[in-house]
Amino acid sequence: MKRLYLFFLLFVFDAFSAMANDGSYTASGGQLVPAVETEISVQKEILTLKRNGDRLRVDVYYEFYNPLSTVKNLLVGFVAPPPSGDVEYSKDAFIEQPYISGFRVEMNGFYLNHKVALVHENEYDFDTGELVKDNTFKDGKPNALTQNEIDDCIKALEADDLWGYPFDYVYHFNAQFVPGVNIVKHTYEYELSSSVMHMFSFPYDLTPACRWANGQIDDFTLIIDMGDIASFRIPANFFDEVDRWKIHGIGVQKFDYEDEFYVNYAYRQFWIRDGYLEFNKKNFKPEGELNILKQIEFFPEDESELLQCILNGDFYDLDIDPDEWFWDGYSAQMARILKNLPFAYRGYVFKSKDLQALFERAQWYEPAPTYVPNVNALPKGEQNWVRYWADYKPKTQK
Repeated sequence: MKRLYLFFLLFVFDAFSAMANDGSYTASGGQLVPAVETEISVQKEILTLKRNGDRLRVDVYYEFYNPLSTVKNLLVGFVAPPPSGDVEYSKDAFIEQPYISGFRVEMNGFYLNHKVALVHENEYDFDTGELVKDNTFKDGKPNALTQNEIDDCIKALEADDLWGYPFDYVYHFNAQFVPGVNIVKHTYEYELSSSVMHMFSFPYDLTPACRWANGQIDDFTLIIDMGDIASFRIPANFFDEVDRWKIHGIGVQKFDYEDEFYVNYAYRQFWIRDGYLEFNKKNFKPEGELNILKQIEFFPEDESELLQCILNGDFYDLDIDPDEWFWDGYSAQMARILKNLPFAYRGYVFKSKDLQALFERAQWYEPAPTYVPNVNALPKGEQNWVRYWADYKPKTQK
């Protein structure tokens, strides 16, 4: 399993290119896994990822099938890597993953108690990204660190000599699988990660699903809800059939392409005005992990290049502080276009014929005749954006 290998490489490259510790890997999501080989199979899974500000909520619905005529008791775990990079190191991290909250499991209508164990890290071949040794479980139990090993880590932390947490977390619980179909629901939230090149990243391990008896998910559905006016990329690590992505609502998706910073990684880019994204596949055998990325888009100084970027779908995050960006030398006309961009994203039908003709050329523009622009109804950052460009005074008229 190439657990988070791609994300790890991207994160390290980002941090190195900044020549500073400006990236933070907080947490990731992942599939439930059995502690030992089992006859239990996964008939159905609905994985829902919903963004709320700087947090991601994970809701998972499973239908497990027990072919036995008796109850099967099994330890089941959720593996979470430790935080790293520009994060706060504290003793709290020796209790549970500090960036994960609200972990809850329900099985066949009853809530289950869970525990958190600090386990030995898995071993990888970093040339190939392949798992060399799985240290998560041992003899059907979490392969937990000894108290002496934990004490040594705490001493290193107190001496300001801890360079990362040398363990993984396992959120685990005892499950009783009755004969036939068993319904398991679990949920949790975690803070999103970021780097010098990405505003956020949502990594999620899919390949552990292959550890169940059938080596696949018979019926898999992935729902991604990033909120309104959302743009993001998904590396094609676990899919090659782009027509399986369906947008419920209004949005567009772009062709696969090579990322300009990380060659040989094909991406699918999405822009959702309102609605959500869905991926469905039968007999799903994931060979790669999921990562939802929002790359920081930089504004070209050349106006013609900037205009092409806007029309071609390089979606800019407008919920930012304009004073932190260096915009100097744009014309009054470009300032006018940028000021109206939040309303164009929402489908406003402009009364000014030149603006309407301009935005109609954008592949993402979808008119919403009933939409009435209201600056005060925009997110606070976009309100600042509109006011910034409304007050913008170009130094030189182009």
